[in-house]
Amino acid sequence: MKRWTLAAVLGLLCFTLRAGELQTVKAADFGFNAEDATACLQKAIDSGAETVLVEKQASPWIIGETIRLRSDLTLVFTEGCEVLAKPGAFQKQGASLFRGDGCKNVTLQGFGNARIAMRRSDYQDPKQYKWSEWRNVLNFYECEDVRISGLTIEESGGDGIYLGSRYEGKPCRRFTLENLKCNRHHRQGISIISAEDVVIRNCQFNDTKGTPPAAGIDLEPNKKWNELKKIRIEHCEFNGNQGGILIYCGAIKASNVRDVVIRECSADNNAGYGLKIAKTMGDAMDRTDDGPGVLVWNCSFSGNGTHGLSLARFVEGGFPVVIRDCTFDCTKGNRPALFIDNSETPGDLAGIKLEGVAFKPGKGGEIQMYSRPGYGILPGAVSMDFTMERKGNAVSFDWAAFVKANAPDANLQKFPVADFRAKRLSPISGRVLPAAEENALELRGRGHFVQYLGHEGGELKLRFLRRQVGAQNERTQITVKDAIGTILDTKEIPEDDYTYTFRTDKRICVVEVDSRKAGLKIFSDRNGCGWVVQNPLPLVSRKSKSYFVVPKGTKMFVVNVTGGPGEPVTAELRDSKGEVRAKCEKTEGVAVLKVVQEASSAPEVWELNVPYAREDHSVQLGAPLTPVLSATPKAVLTQDRY
Repeated sequence: MKRWTLAAVLGLLCFTLRAGELQTVKAADFGFNAEDATACLQKAIDSGAETVLVEKQASPWIIGETIRLRSDLTLVFTEGCEVLAKPGAFQKQGASLFRGDGCKNVTLQGFGNARIAMRRSDYQDPKQYKWSEWRNVLNFYECEDVRISGLTIEESGGDGIYLGSRYEGKPCRRFTLENLKCNRHHRQGISIISAEDVVIRNCQFNDTKGTPPAAGIDLEPNKKWNELKKIRIEHCEFNGNQGGILIYCGAIKASNVRDVVIRECSADNNAGYGLKIAKTMGDAMDRTDDGPGVLVWNCSFSGNGTHGLSLARFVEGGFPVVIRDCTFDCTKGNRPALFIDNSETPGDLAGIKLEGVAFKPGKGGEIQMYSRPGYGILPGAVSMDFTMERKGNAVSFDWAAFVKANAPDANLQKFPVADFRAKRLSPISGRVLPAAEENALELRGRGHFVQYLGHEGGELKLRFLRRQVGAQNERTQITVKDAIGTILDTKEIPEDDYTYTFRTDKRICVVEVDSRKAGLKIFSDRNGCGWVVQNPLPLVSRKSKSYFVVPKGTKMFVVNVTGGPGEPVTAELRDSKGEVRAKCEKTEGVAVLKVVQEASSAPEVWELNVPYAREDHSVQLGAPLTPVLSATPKAVLTQDRY
C-alpha cells in the first residue's frame, strides 16, 4: 500500500481547495478533549465540510458515544492517529463506534498506521457489560457509494465492519474496502447481511474470537428479502479466527444470491473450518435458473482445526456453487477434510461443483456425508473433480464409487408419522395423577409441550429450568393454546428457574416453546404430559430416558435418532419388559431404529434410552406410535383411547 505523509495529504487537500472543489476542516479545530473527544469529532462531521481531517494528537481520540456519519463526507485519519472507544462506554448492546444510516458518498481513509478500535475484552467481561454480539466498530445500513481504505480496525464487541439493511429496506450498494486490517473482533471480522456491488481487496480479517460464528468473514442474510449480489473478495486473508470463510444462507431467497466471487484468498490456522457454505432451506429455495451463484476460485486453506470444506443443505433448488482450483491442507484437522451435511433438508445432493480441487486429509479422514434417511446422491447430479493426498501422492477420488455407496433409497424416504390429535390425548393410566419432579428431557430450540388437565380443566403448573449453553443470555418465549389451536396465553420466561401457573377450563393445553439456543427442561406436577415429536425433537441432554406408547396391534415401527456433526449419540429401544429391541452406537447423522414384532395384544409403554450423547441430537417417532415423548413412564400419553 502506498504510504502517505501528513504533508502530502495536506498538500493534496490545499490543491483541491485552490481549485474550489473541496471544503476541508480539521477535527481538532472544533476542540480536543483527551478524556472524551466525542462532541469535538461529531461537530466536525456535522459542520458540513466535505473533508474532515482527523490528525494525530498527543493522546488518542477517546469516543464515548456512537459517531454518526452523513452523506458527502470524506473522513481522513492521518498517520499515527488513534480513535479509541472510551472505557465503560457503549453499554447499549447495539452501540457501535461509527454508524451510517442511508448515507451516500462516504469515504473513510486511513494513512500509515491509523487505527480505530474498541475494547473487546471489556465487553466480554460480564461484570462490566451485558452480553452482546452487536457492538461493531463500523455499522452501515442501506448506505451507497462508500469507500474504506488504509485503516486498522480492531477489538470490537461484535464485528469490525457490518453491512446490512433495516426491515425490508434496500441493501448496501457500491462499497469498496481496500488495504484494511480487521483484527481481534468478538463475532466477525466483517459481516455482510445485505449488499450489492461490493469489492473487498487486499484486506486482513484475523484473530476473531468471542461468540459464534466468530468467522473472519460471514455472508449471512437474516431475511428472505436480503441480497448478496455482485460481491468480489480478492487477495484477502482470514487467519487465526474461530472459522475462516463462512457463507450462511439459511433465510435468503436463493434467487437473491448472485455473482459472489471469492478468489486468491487464504484461510489458515482457524480453530474450526477453513470454508463453510450453508445454502437456503425450506420455502426459500425458489431458484430455478442456473445463473452464477457463488464461485470460490484459486484459494488456499491450511492448518484449520476441523473441516477443510464444509457444505450444508446442498439439495435441488438452491443457488449453484463452484469451487475451482483450491487447495485444502487438512493435516491439522480433527474432522473429515470434506464434510457434507444434508440432514436438515430432505433432498439428494445437488448444486455443487468441484473443479481441480486438492485435499490433503488429516486424522479426521477424507470425506463424510449426512443426509435425511433414504436421500443421497443421484448419478450425474453433481460434478466432483478432486484429489485426495494418500501417502504423499495426489490420487483422484473415486467419486463414482462414493455415489454408489450413497445412492438414494425411496423406501427409506417414506417416514410416516401419526397425526398429532391433541383432542384425543389422555394419560395411559386413564386418570390424572400427581407426579414428582423425577426426570425431564432437555430441549434446545423450538418444541411443543402438551399437558392433559382432565375433563374439567384445572391449573396448568409447569416449572421451567433453563440452562444457558452459550455466552448469550437466551430468552424463552411460550404460547399456550388449547387442543384446537386457540391462544390462551403468551409469556416470556423471565428467570432460569421459574414456575408458571395458568388456570383454564380446557382439557388439553399445548405449550409452544422457543428456547433459542438455551437448554430447557419442563417439569410438571402431574402425569399426562410430554413433547410432541411429529417433527424431530431437538435435545441437548448428555443422556436421557424417555417413554412412548406402542398401540395395540402394532407389528412394525421406526424411531429416528440423529446425532449432530461431531456429536455422536448412542441409543436403544427397550420394550415393556426391558429388553433391548434396537440400538445404535455413537452415531453421527440419522440412525434408523426399526422394530418388527408380532402384533401386540394391548398398548405397551416402551423406553428410548440414550446412555450417551455428545450434546445435540434429535428424536422422531414414526407411525403408528402416538407422537408424544414423555420423561417418565407414568406421564405417557396415548391418543388411541377414543
